[in-house]
Amino acid sequence: MKILLLTAILFLAASAWAAPARTTEFALDFEECPVSEAFGSSRDGMDVSYVGPGSLHRVIETSMGKVLLARKTDLRYWGMNYTGKAFYFSADVMPGERFGDAEFRYAFSSHWSQLGRPGRPEETVFSVKADRDGEPALFNYKDEKVCSLERNAISSIEAAFDYGSYHYTLTVNGKPAGGPNEFDDDLYQVTGLNIYVFSRSEGSSLVLDNIRAETLRSVPLPQRNSFQKPGPLPKVALPAKKDTEDAVFVNDMLCGKSLFAAGRLWIPRKALEAAGAKISGGKNGALRIKTDKGTFESPRDTDAPLSHRVTEKGVYFPAKAFGEAASAKVWRSDALKTTLVSTGKYRNDGILRSIGGHLWMNGEPYYEISFNKWDIFHQIYYDASLHGGEYPSSSWNSPSNTLQGAERALRELSENGFRSIRFFVGAFNPGRSKEEADLYFRASDMLYDLCDKYHIRLVPSLSLVGTEFMAGKYTEYGEWVSAGENYSEIYTEKKSKSLDAVLDFIDAYVGRYKDRDTVLMWEISNEGNLNADVGYGNGKRYSLLQMSRFYSRVIRRIKQNDPERLVTGGDSMSRSAQWHLLTGIMEGRSWDWTVDSPEERLRALWLINRDADVVSMHAYNLGADMNDGMNVYAPDPADRSRKELLDWDYLLGEAARLYKPLYIGEAGGAFLNGKVTDAPNRSPEKAAGRAEYLRGLVDAGVQLTHWWAFNSDRADFNFDLDDWTVTIKDTPETFEAVKEANRSLQEKYLKNDLR
Repeated sequence: MKILLLTAILFLAASAWAAPARTTEFALDFEECPVSEAFGSSRDGMDVSYVGPGSLHRVIETSMGKVLLARKTDLRYWGMNYTGKAFYFSADVMPGERFGDAEFRYAFSSHWSQLGRPGRPEETVFSVKADRDGEPALFNYKDEKVCSLERNAISSIEAAFDYGSYHYTLTVNGKPAGGPNEFDDDLYQVTGLNIYVFSRSEGSSLVLDNIRAETLRSVPLPQRNSFQKPGPLPKVALPAKKDTEDAVFVNDMLCGKSLFAAGRLWIPRKALEAAGAKISGGKNGALRIKTDKGTFESPRDTDAPLSHRVTEKGVYFPAKAFGEAASAKVWRSDALKTTLVSTGKYRNDGILRSIGGHLWMNGEPYYEISFNKWDIFHQIYYDASLHGGEYPSSSWNSPSNTLQGAERALRELSENGFRSIRFFVGAFNPGRSKEEADLYFRASDMLYDLCDKYHIRLVPSLSLVGTEFMAGKYTEYGEWVSAGENYSEIYTEKKSKSLDAVLDFIDAYVGRYKDRDTVLMWEISNEGNLNADVGYGNGKRYSLLQMSRFYSRVIRRIKQNDPERLVTGGDSMSRSAQWHLLTGIMEGRSWDWTVDSPEERLRALWLINRDADVVSMHAYNLGADMNDGMNVYAPDPADRSRKELLDWDYLLGEAARLYKPLYIGEAGGAFLNGKVTDAPNRSPEKAAGRAEYLRGLVDAGVQLTHWWAFNSDRADFNFDLDDWTVTIKDTPETFEAVKEANRSLQEKYLKNDLR
């Protein structure tokens, strides 16, 4: 009996020990916030996505630590896409003597879809406000009073849900409170949290602390803040340095170096043979050259057009004369220090290529400064003609900012000489219904057809780093909800339903448009590198190493569908501590913001771009300054002498060290006399500052840049125009500055330096 009893006790102990632990998805205790003297809409230390401009709150120091004293508060946290076996939402609330008519609401968003088929809108989980007697009380989702709360005492309130259930329990200080508590619908996923305080009386306020959201995950995370299991740092071997000065390429094959003599450009025999010429010996040192155009004699060291020259390094032929004889296109770019000989499809197939670490198309270097038109797909997708005459989105909700506005923008860009745009495709989970897929691709086809009409080519940012691909399912009511997997499964699992959805989307989207001339280049996602290794209590993150493996996986899939097009990551400039952040996570530590050395920066950049064809960087008013840990761009990280200026030559040098072209996928800045200007967007001063910024791009010879952004048409984000947006009507001087920069860039570099 004793043995049986002991066995039972051990079994119970083991069961308790094995019970799944909660994962903290969100935690806000205000300890990182500075103490504030006056009420206002401060966001310091809260890492909040949005603060309502009319907010009135301040952080105060108490014997319990820092807390938030709130009168009116609107804090919204977006992008917290998580699911689990259970959900827990909690907060400490203290209604003080000045509680009055203050009201606290803890709300979350769920069932969000990027394409705008919402399940439930924002939901209030619980609230604290005055009851009929004016005393503080706890209320549930249906605004039913659950229990009274004490004044001048902390009440720790928690709401607990099971996955897929509309029932939930409320506890106060660990004890059950009220019930039954019910939602209108089952809970499957949470995508954001909102913290509100309302008061109608001038002096009403309450205290908040320890606002948390937790889950029981199906797959627990190896670290509190990261999807990454600690381990040894990856060994990163940078590509061997290549001496490509005066390189000669035939199509995309390196064929030696050129030389200059007697006022001519000479190319090696290997290049001519790679271009299809057959060379044989003739009389008196002459050579016979046979091409599709005919057979030619090449005397040695004469003034004849096709005479050849013999040096210690080999036999050379005059480039210009050979190109004419062989019907090959020969282009010499002194700026790129490269000679390209193009034959066959390389002369005119319209494919953008990376050759010698530079961008070429149709045998010529490719140069352009154009625009992001990030929302153009959304404008078309939300047009009333696709939704039974109704506008389903509050952001795109009228003819002027949907299909009609999209066509106007393309027409304006085309009429002003722009040839390409970058845009966000709006991710689509292939698990959704056939009707949803048909609508999605009908809108997408309309976009591609419009771009063809106005001769505009696209850099589609595929949004592959996104929660839309979390494994989903339909409820009995037809709602598309999460199917139990978390965002982390896309990056942590070699095989998961969520990752399968990413790969299936690539097959569907890239496979559909791979033969369209409309596509200039594919992009994986937007600024994925900025989320790497910066997870914390309010959001878990993947590591740079996991992102690198994910990029490799999706690039392979894109290339399987479209072997011809270039692929870029869509990333921003590296953080100043990108390598050290990874180091900290691999060692099981929290953030490490030690500034990377140039070599460490290159290691991180190579992890991101090792399988990409083009290095993507987004560049705003960021230079050699720390900029809150964003970027350091100076050969010596200790040098801050150019802290406000972007060093374009340094960025080009980093990409060149990886033997890849540089693409500035987002540009936006304004410098006046070398100093950042914060003049209003519509002012002549801002336009002048942007012109100076653009001249830096032109002078450095950055080949491809897309400015952020042209005609951002969201109706409910009217701050876009004040911050970044360029339009012909509202910011004509800035539009002309971009147009002039594009013209100057092509005039300066798009010329054949063949001699």
